[in-house]
Amino acid sequence: MVQKSVLRRWSQTAKLWRDVKPTLKPSAVEVELYEKFLRQILKKIKREALRVLVLGATPEIRDLLARYKLAVTLLDANPRMMTAMHTLIKIKNHRERAIVGNWLKMPLTANSFDLVMSDHPTSSIAYQQLPKFFAEINRVLKPGGHIIIDFHLNAHVRPLTVDGYLAAYRKNRTWFANFDNHTLLYYRVIMGEKRFYNPKTYRSQWGKLDRQLRYRCEAGKLTKNEYEHLVMGLGEDHIFNFYPKKVLKEFVGASFKILNEPPIKAHPVYQYYWPCFARSLKKH
Repeated sequence: MVQKSVLRRWSQTAKLWRDVKPTLKPSAVEVELYEKFLRQILKKIKREALRVLVLGATPEIRDLLARYKLAVTLLDANPRMMTAMHTLIKIKNHRERAIVGNWLKMPLTANSFDLVMSDHPTSSIAYQQLPKFFAEINRVLKPGGHIIIDFHLNAHVRPLTVDGYLAAYRKNRTWFANFDNHTLLYYRVIMGEKRFYNPKTYRSQWGKLDRQLRYRCEAGKLTKNEYEHLVMGLGEDHIFNFYPKKVLKEFVGASFKILNEPPIKAHPVYQYYWPCFARSLKKH
């Protein structure tokens, strides 16, 4: 479900998450939105009774839940990653526990949680596994339970070639230095060029662009300084699954009623993100 190289990196350090910037991890805008959804749930369920499952160990989500002193269970396949991410939380939650397990076969009892939260979980889930993934979430949720999940999308924004990416950088390096601007152009390349993205499997060879940039640097077509500013740095073998919103909406809609899916207008890069607040259709 997760690339071995990613597991190795998380096994060694939390530096990757510390150094990476929003929107590759939840931004203040997204966290504020999560809190808005959370407060709607807390109008119906008392804090002491609310049970939350977090898929992964995202520090920003954990800090939000810790502020409300909620009972939280973390679930992830990599215990070393969870240990590393623990060093990045700002608020300690004495009601938090961590469980090692697969999202596709959760070692959790059915009807156990009121809320499932996660940041971009489907990026690590292959298309043929999506039905099982959503079925497992619905299984562990109580009837009428909620999800707050930020999905990573292929927004089908106007594609950009590698040459266009380099030209944009060289034309306005100050503009490009803004991380959101950089990420927006990176997405346009890796989801727009067929050698990086397969529209049939929705599989994106994210790191392949970094490899192409390295080749150009080694060939003297761009300087080392340019290379360092152009790469995203998650690893040349890094792979993500980017689904169109229509695809994910069909899976979500099969088991959940979507309550809110507000567009984030802070920057055009948010076209590639879908913060979804939904309620399980499962009945008692």
